[in-house]
Amino acid sequence: MTEGELTGDWGETLFFALSKAGGKAFSNIVMGYNNVDVNVTTKYDVAIGNTPGVLAETTTELATSLSLAASRWIVEADGFMRYGLYDGWFSCIEFFLGNLLKGQIVGVIGVGRIVSAYARTMIEGFKMNLIYYDFYQATRLEKFVTAYDQFLKEPVTWKHTSLMDEVLQEADVIYLMFRFAMIKGYLTWLNPNQVDAFLDENSPPPSACPSIVNAEQLELLK
Repeated sequence: MTEGELTGDWGETLFFALSKAGGKAFSNIVMGYNNVDVNVTTKYDVAIGNTPGVLAETTTELATSLSLAASRWIVEADGFMRYGLYDGWFSCIEFFLGNLLKGQIVGVIGVGRIVSAYARTMIEGFKMNLIYYDFYQATRLEKFVTAYDQFLKEPVTWKHTSLMDEVLQEADVIYLMFRFAMIKGYLTWLNPNQVDAFLDENSPPPSACPSIVNAEQLELLK
């Protein structure tokens, strides 16, 4: 058996060698298998496996970390200190108070396994209200929010919308499964599954609203 990762392109060369060596199975150590040429595996009679679900909580925790960093400007405040711009408490108050998550609205776009786990974490952890966009109604997630609302005995609500723009306009924090969007007028980055731009020096800096604007004002981005 051979294991692979999503960044590899697995096709004729690998599966010819694997079959010659007597290999019978190949598994990605990720959720998907779109990087595997299934026609070639069929040709060499190699079984394909993947590992759905194993990274759901890991990705959720990373997304939650990004949400906290975005709302409290943690990355920008760290840069502010490292650049020697701190000259007293009031300079921090002016720029880095950030935004409160508790009781605000968390928005998610597309309710799959990972997105649902993220929504539950934000709702349980910060008592946030939920707005979500999906073609289908996420009844399990809705039932979770309703039950949690009854448990808390304080308002925690959910809202399903068929308009993505409605999520972008109403939510204070949004989980996006693509790179950029306009959230309440600010360019925002929040995709824990997409790391290309972190590795590409020519890409726009990953940032949280309104991080890019304020980072430029603080001369942290040249």
